[in-house]
Amino acid sequence: MAGSSKGTLRSLIVDPNVPVFLLLAGAFLLASFFRISATVVLPIEGERIGMSASLVGFLSSLHFYTYALMQPVSGTLHDRHGPVRVVFWALLFTVLSCLPMIVSRTPLTLGVWRLLSGLTIAPMYSAALVYQSFAFPSERYCFYAAITITCSSLGSILAVAPLGFVIERFGMTATFALLAGLPLILALFLLRRSGDDVVRRTAGKTEHRGAISILTGIGQAIGLIFRNRKPSL
Repeated sequence: MAGSSKGTLRSLIVDPNVPVFLLLAGAFLLASFFRISATVVLPIEGERIGMSASLVGFLSSLHFYTYALMQPVSGTLHDRHGPVRVVFWALLFTVLSCLPMIVSRTPLTLGVWRLLSGLTIAPMYSAALVYQSFAFPSERYCFYAAITITCSSLGSILAVAPLGFVIERFGMTATFALLAGLPLILALFLLRRSGDDVVRRTAGKTEHRGAISILTGIGQAIGLIFRNRKPSL
């Protein structure tokens, strides 16, 4: 047991795929943060603007519509372009999703923020899962998956009391200016490691990247799901 632990720790130190994996796990941390942040942000802004509880709930839910719609697209994009490149662009668009909260906070801009945030963070979780399945031995998959889930939980924790403290201390505009900087910094680190995408190197699927091929990939994925359904208990 001790030997197994030492081997795992040694692989974390020397494995060249670990830094890229940690960057992708960090992107998933940000994704969980932005998903949960509405529980703090929207009640504050709802009270300031005078929005009803139903409108606050509706604006919060907009995130999940675009998040769900992007899931099959995200998987196909990972296959075509590799998770490192996909997450790099997703992080840049996450920066853009923060801009409406910096410029002006109205029911419209709050809705735009939630729609864009769901769209931009959608690829983060699948990116980490795809990368760790290609980069590490199958017997260590659960270990790296646990790291990924831990990052997600940490992001959810930071999006509640710590976010509330920062908003109270610095204000909403300054807080979202800071939040826009975090994915930008992470994107720059990923850009430096874009050549280390083991998924892109292993799969070698660099052709047929048009919209038609993406739709075809989504159709194939849906067909595979329905063909492999487990019977109800």
